[in-house]
Amino acid sequence: ALERLKTTKETLLACPCLTRRWLLGDFVGLCHRQALAQRARGRAEVAAAVLTLASELLRQHGHTSGDEGAAVAAGRARILRQLALSQAEQGDVTAAVSTAREARALDAPGSRGRAASLSVLLRALSA
Repeated sequence: ALERLKTTKETLLACPCLTRRWLLGDFVGLCHRQALAQRARGRAEVAAAVLTLASELLRQHGHTSGDEGAAVAAGRARILRQLALSQAEQGDVTAAVSTAREARALDAPGSRGRAASLSVLLRALSA
């Protein structure tokens, strides 16, 4: 499944139609669901790899402004929070803390996402 997601990511990167928000959103949503399923099976390393794919795609093609830019940043922060949890489960506390801080920086001040990122950061620090 991971190899198919990597191939799909490469295909999407080559596609000039990535400006269509729904295509990007569908792929990121698929990665998120796959990562949650892998974590539930105790496969944190696979979950981390899938979440990294999604985060890279959002970082590379999520540079928009206005409301859409804020939505992309919030989506990337959500992916990074899950990645931090997977990294913590693997015992990589340094990476988990760094990723959680990156997620916190993307969240809007006072938002629920910011609170969730702070919670993940605290969990990573106490791991």
